Amino acid sequence: MIPEGLPGAGNILIFDNGSDRKFTRVIEINPITKKTIWSYSDPGNFFNPYAGSQKRLKNSDTYISDDESSKAFIVDKKGRIKWRYKDSNSTRSVKRPTIYPRKDFAHCLSKESK
Repeated sequence: MIPEGLPGAGNILIFDNGSDRKFTRVIEINPITKKTIWSYSDPGNFFNPYAGSQKRLKNSDTYISDDESSKAFIVDKKGRIKWRYKDSNSTRSVKRPTIYPRKDFAHCLSKESK
């Protein structure tokens, strides 16, 4: 369930593996009306039949982790990818990566990257 204080609070955000469709999607559902409020999919590019996660961000974007493919990305409400990460080591998977605020690392960033 999307926590209070975040866009879509009270709705349920689901990582739908999509083994039957051969593509994965993330859907936001209103638990009262049972209607889909928002969804993201990218058939042919986003399919993980095993593991992944999703999280709504304060700015209404959604953070998605494609664990077995070692990918993580952020999409906006229109489904545009705003940020992506791919682990170049193909021998490992990434399990539920977390985004930390930049301010948490201010003490170790150079002046140029702040």
